Amino acid sequence: MPPSSQAGADPGASGLKGPTETDEQGNPAADSVAATPGNPDAPGPQRSQPSSRPPSSPRSRDPRAPVPLSRRDLDGLALIGRSYELAQYQLHAAIFPENVESIVTRYAGRMEFHKYLVKYRLNKTGLNRMHLTAKGRDAVVAAGVATARELFVPRVAVALKDLAHTCWINDVSIVLRSGTPRAFDTVQPAWALQRLLVPAPVAIPDILAIRKPRPGDAGRLLCLEIDLGGERLKATFIPKLGAMAGLLLSWAQGTPVGIVVLTKGTGRAASLKAQLAEVGLPVPIAIEMLPREVARPGLVALRVLLAMAM
Repeated sequence: MPPSSQAGADPGASGLKGPTETDEQGNPAADSVAATPGNPDAPGPQRSQPSSRPPSSPRSRDPRAPVPLSRRDLDGLALIGRSYELAQYQLHAAIFPENVESIVTRYAGRMEFHKYLVKYRLNKTGLNRMHLTAKGRDAVVAAGVATARELFVPRVAVALKDLAHTCWINDVSIVLRSGTPRAFDTVQPAWALQRLLVPAPVAIPDILAIRKPRPGDAGRLLCLEIDLGGERLKATFIPKLGAMAGLLLSWAQGTPVGIVVLTKGTGRAASLKAQLAEVGLPVPIAIEMLPREVARPGLVALRVLLAMAM
């Protein structure tokens, strides 16, 4: 991971100025008004008349006081922490669906400035990526939005060889949480399951999705796998699916179960279907092609795909 950005350093230290803070509408934040002659609202020696604002106003906030965070601020940090590492377009889709991109960029910059997250770009110009810091985790936990056990504070960035797989897992998780085609009560990615399932089972799915039974709905227990072709089918991947099928049946307690494999390449999909037909696993398995689209268009395509697969 690139070294932590120094953009969040104390703007008053060594005469350095931090970035101008803005609110979510793009206006300068109240405590970042420049001290300029003739501006009666500006802090500093140029102020020509006393302020009538109450001590609790943002402009008079003690710099040692905690930074106020809205519920949306905290929900965004919690999602980043649960996702291990999140792309900005994923944060946009899940937390800011009605806002333009610039709002999300300002949010990410503000959270980075206050050291609640680490933000960096893939190859300096590509995908915006971010993960939670210990300070961000503590703020979310203190507010009661999530528990420390749910949140991850990575020491290093996801390796490039694993980045595509991580992005797909987070894409699918976001779609499943959004209620397409039906909302799931629990959506847990592999890294959360590795922490929760002790001792570790023989196989851990990329995503476990649970919808509890309710009137008119028997519920659903699903394992979802992102298959990018890195595992040999006969020696590794098919046995892994068999182990998952056994786990699902042991957890089900009468709830309908299934496995959804999202794979890459028509040849891979055909081979997978043929070998699964020979094995005959005891749970329903759907084999679907991953969308060609990525980022925001990929999320749209996944919603359609998963609605048909489930």
